[in-house]
Amino acid sequence: MSGRREIPILSVLPAKRFHSCVLTTYSFDFNYFNHDVLAGLSRAGVRNICVYVDDSMLQEYLGNLSGYASGAAKRYSLSSIVRKGAFHPKMSLFFGRDGHGFLIIGSGNLTAAGHGKNQELWGAFHIDGPTDPKAPLFKQAWEYIKAVGNEAPGVSLRKLEWIETHTPWLKDIGQVAQPSGFNIGNGVEAFFLTNTSNGILHDLQTIVQEKVIECTLISPFFDNKAAVLLELERIYPNALIHSIVQPDTCTGDLSGKTFKSVRFYDWNTIANEKGKRYLHAKLLHIRTTSTEYCLFGSANLTAPALGTEEILPSNEEVCLLFKQDNGNWLEEIGLSSRGDVISAKDISNQDNQSNTENRFTAQHRYRLKAIDRIGTNLHVYIEKNDDLQNAALLFFDGWGEEQGRIGLVNCEFKEEAGYYNLVIEQLSDVILYGQLFDKAETAISNKQIIHDMVALSHTNPDPNTQRLEEILDRIEFADAEMVEILSYLDPEDLTDEKLTGAGRNGNYDKKGRTNTDGTGEILPYDEFTKISPEYQYRGGISYLYGTHRIERILETLRTIFEKLKIRDIDIFSQDEEADKETLESSTGRVDKEPPAKHVPPQTPSAFTSLQKNVFRFFNQYIAILEKQRQKKHRVNVLDTSMFSIALHLLLDFVDKPILVKKKTEDEEYEEILLKADGEYFKEEDYCRIVTDIIGKFTMLLMNGIDDASDEYVRRRIEKCRRIAFWHAVCCIARLVPFKCKDKNFTDNWLVWKWELGINLRYFFAPDDTDNEAVAWEEIEHRIQMMHDTSEKSLLSKIFNTWLYLEKLSRHYNNQNLNELNEYEPCKKGDLVFSKHFGFSHLIKVAPYKNGQHKITLARAGYPPSKNDILDFEDDNQYIAEISKIKVLEVSEVLDGI
Repeated sequence: MSGRREIPILSVLPAKRFHSCVLTTYSFDFNYFNHDVLAGLSRAGVRNICVYVDDSMLQEYLGNLSGYASGAAKRYSLSSIVRKGAFHPKMSLFFGRDGHGFLIIGSGNLTAAGHGKNQELWGAFHIDGPTDPKAPLFKQAWEYIKAVGNEAPGVSLRKLEWIETHTPWLKDIGQVAQPSGFNIGNGVEAFFLTNTSNGILHDLQTIVQEKVIECTLISPFFDNKAAVLLELERIYPNALIHSIVQPDTCTGDLSGKTFKSVRFYDWNTIANEKGKRYLHAKLLHIRTTSTEYCLFGSANLTAPALGTEEILPSNEEVCLLFKQDNGNWLEEIGLSSRGDVISAKDISNQDNQSNTENRFTAQHRYRLKAIDRIGTNLHVYIEKNDDLQNAALLFFDGWGEEQGRIGLVNCEFKEEAGYYNLVIEQLSDVILYGQLFDKAETAISNKQIIHDMVALSHTNPDPNTQRLEEILDRIEFADAEMVEILSYLDPEDLTDEKLTGAGRNGNYDKKGRTNTDGTGEILPYDEFTKISPEYQYRGGISYLYGTHRIERILETLRTIFEKLKIRDIDIFSQDEEADKETLESSTGRVDKEPPAKHVPPQTPSAFTSLQKNVFRFFNQYIAILEKQRQKKHRVNVLDTSMFSIALHLLLDFVDKPILVKKKTEDEEYEEILLKADGEYFKEEDYCRIVTDIIGKFTMLLMNGIDDASDEYVRRRIEKCRRIAFWHAVCCIARLVPFKCKDKNFTDNWLVWKWELGINLRYFFAPDDTDNEAVAWEEIEHRIQMMHDTSEKSLLSKIFNTWLYLEKLSRHYNNQNLNELNEYEPCKKGDLVFSKHFGFSHLIKVAPYKNGQHKITLARAGYPPSKNDILDFEDDNQYIAEISKIKVLEVSEVLDGI
């Protein structure tokens, strides 16, 4: 067909200019969206994604056609909207900095059919700053979206707030009241039309004042009364009305109607396609004696969609109306020919949209507006909350299988915010949606997606957050080196001085709040617990303590590690179609993981700078650990996360070869990023770094773990235990002796090595540490992270390290460490245990008064001795009787070293 161009609608989106988007749709295809659309948006740099879908359609999909909806609720918000008829707009708004905006309005749903297989009609506009003539049109669409978004509370609404915060140029766009048009250039005037007032057809009559001589329309649906066709004949009595339809797919029974000026034409003869596609476009073109108008968008030519003089519209629709004095839009979109004439009696397919009114109220007593999840806490927003004490909220996965439930009896309802605050200790990660049921196991509410607030916080378009997210994505897909993370890791974040906004008195200082984690009002766990309760929530949104960048980085490294463990990881992400017929046949597309990109050679100066960054991070972290030790700091979830990250980086950096190439020469050679030379008091040596980090962290562990009885934090720390312990065993096994003349030092490094391991084993090991099969598997997986070419010997070395630690652990446990003596004779070199110091050894024992002794303890974790650089010793001397130490019998065990 001459003049008709077909373009995948999202392919026209300019790349790397936008940070956020809002998408509206009637039907939704999980399969297509989760795989194709998300991939395209990610490539374009769009992370903050909000989707609004018709409630009745979502009810059909959830548990039925959403089995592979893995991305839902974690990478984007998906909120249902209820209308008397249907929530039917198909609109996409994209938001960027520097004045960039993009608006798409058309006829296609967020489905594979709507974005490719069907015949659809779209209008797309790039906005270049607030003074762009099209900017007021964009602003009108944004105001409409905000009104819709107010109906979906919680994290979905917060995502809209992020858009306004990080698109400051929106406020500079002037506003023009509708139905006045916007002059968008080239002699074209544009109108943004919705059904929020009197209806689109009513507004069209107000705008078109000239004598209409001809109308051309396309619609896949007509109501059985043909109300809009007859209305067009009434309001434009002198006009010829050309209706282009696909007779075998067009819905509506027009066979018994008598039309005065309407003529019908067969679309199939216009398209002339070998493989017939469904005509889903909506168009109303009006020609007057001097002007042409073109209306297109989501509205079919039905009374619920457009309304008539006697019938108010019941659907929510969005359309664009263009007006120009010269030109021929029909020819531009390929409708220079109308096709073969057909009779109205050939259009007799039954209308399936006639019973759309009051769909929600007829089905459910209660309206779930949103469910947000943070760890083990759920915020359940309910429109009506009376008499719900006997109800239960059930949780389902995408297949509709129940994954748990919790009763609402005695649950706290926050009146001002409009939600129940539920706490559930065990909540499966596979849950997708929730629904209320009564005692008789009858559903009394709609289904609602459960949004993961922590995961969605990563989509905040704050530039600092997004730079971190981009580098984490690149590292996860082997497109970047882990050293790049160091730019985003600040050990100072572990200290009280860098906590965001709250002091130790528990008051919330709004003026003093900072955004050190790059995520706006998102706080670490410690900070969250220090905020007074009245400040912990604003508009129903909690300050998300689980989303600190330290935890975010750890999650990415954990993902990388899991991929190493499971080489055949299934990255297939199934999705669904939108309507049942196409949904069940949709298979999506499977992309292969992109190949790893080799790091380009470094210049000598670049390599030196790289090394300095590595040493700077580890030394800064060690200094913070020492500072926290002196302050008697209790270990929290951020401390355990940072410890796990540091060990992960150590395994990646040790003996890592970096290709170095001089610019002026062709010479290439390898340098080692982090060497293990056994220089235990040299800041640049792996052995010194490992000894200090594990030693000082175990000193902190003796102060206890500050979990505040929070289930979310407890589970996070348990994850860290598993990662960090086995990482640490591998790190300890890589320690080497330093060849020097002093025999004492040769002995000391072995003492430190086993004290490092046994302290971590005692204070931080997961429950199944003593399982040989578990140990073998955990060690084997971690060897894949290292750069040692002799994997078998390395596996043996690390496994033997674990075996010996287990031998020590069993031996010490048999000595009943809980029974500490007030006085026990001891001498220099004895290994001792104390609840205050852990496992350590004596380096000084001096007589004191009344038969008492002063002792000086030494082990890694204390600062280096001022008198003897070959050992670590405590700053203080302790009286043996008061300290209550246990002298350990270790001679037969140490013989096996």
